[in-house]
Amino acid sequence: MIYYSNDKWKNFIRSKGSIFPQALLFALGPSILAAVLKVLESYKLIDLTDWWDIADRSVLRNFIFALTFSIVFRTNESYKRFWSSANNLKHMQAHFYDAITTVVMFVLNSPKPKLERLRFMHELVRLFGLLHAVCMEDLSSLENEDYPLLDISALHVEELCILQGSKYEGIKPEIVLNWIRVKIITGLGTGLVAAPPPVLTRVYHRLGAGLTQIHAAKQVMEMHFPFPYVQSNILLVLLYGFLTPLQIAAKTTYWYSAFGLTMFSIACLKAIDLIAIEIDAPFGEDPNDLPMFELHREFLMDLHTLINPQSWKLPLMMDGSKTTYDEIISTFKRKEDGTLGNSKCGCLKDKFMVEEKRQPLPFQHEHPDMELTEEDFLPEPAKQDSFQWQPFLEELSQQLRQQWQQDMVAMQRQNEL
Repeated sequence: MIYYSNDKWKNFIRSKGSIFPQALLFALGPSILAAVLKVLESYKLIDLTDWWDIADRSVLRNFIFALTFSIVFRTNESYKRFWSSANNLKHMQAHFYDAITTVVMFVLNSPKPKLERLRFMHELVRLFGLLHAVCMEDLSSLENEDYPLLDISALHVEELCILQGSKYEGIKPEIVLNWIRVKIITGLGTGLVAAPPPVLTRVYHRLGAGLTQIHAAKQVMEMHFPFPYVQSNILLVLLYGFLTPLQIAAKTTYWYSAFGLTMFSIACLKAIDLIAIEIDAPFGEDPNDLPMFELHREFLMDLHTLINPQSWKLPLMMDGSKTTYDEIISTFKRKEDGTLGNSKCGCLKDKFMVEEKRQPLPFQHEHPDMELTEEDFLPEPAKQDSFQWQPFLEELSQQLRQQWQQDMVAMQRQNEL
């Protein structure tokens, strides 16, 4: 997708994503035909007067009406399909993110040990990243559909084999979504998800709503624009490209005016037709299609923020803060120069500027066992001796994987006996 600014006119002088090169190329043939006809008429080799009388009276008027209606109708419907697809993708992301944030908040309030909660949250975040990736892969028609994932190597490859190949093509989102549902139910049974079952139904409602948006987007991808409209549109545009040179050549005086007017008329009409063709299928790899990879990266960044311990901390009021209506409303009074009357109660940027010289812990956590220490706010060299969670989790994952393999071997031996 091409991003541009309406304030910079230079953004509109570009060939990438533009439909005018194709429109001008299509209009080049009829324009040459109009110039040739005008030259032949100037040498008295043909006579276009009779043609102009017939065309002006009846034929072209009805033809132009049908052509205009067909072009405008298809362009309008194509724009609806494009905008509907974009809305479906954003709504899908919103539903999935709301579901996982709700589960994470329930896990943070669980009385289970910290390590179990962290492991559950990281597994859930990886599964949601995988869910979004298979959804985007199921929708897009790109040649390179290798969407990035969040540390997928941490998950067992045996369970992921079902996503490989084309056997389950088209239902991979449903498979991953079922994994997430089972994971949440398991966490509810073990106490990791500290939420009453009626409250947890909101999470399942969000997951189902996200899947509904996926199927709505797939409808646009699988259900093409009706063939009779497309066929009629192509035929009318071709006829317009043939009849316009005759009409303009019969009405103009010079060959170059016939060439220029024909080029302008046909190129404008073909440009509108190309717009409809360009945005009709928005899940491809054309410059004007939806930015599938960018949307996926945005969702991964949301997941990165979610597992950041600093994002779990709540901003609390400091001692001595204003607690009466008159004191709070006074902070919104502005001076004559437009500045705030109290510099300590301006925007968030003003707050950071006032507090920039002292670096206390900015927030207090409601979960003491998961609260960050002052070391998390120190520069990187000061953290060299601090405990590193990533190697510890990798070692724990390796130990659990080895234990699982040993258990499988023991079960096989027991079955053989």
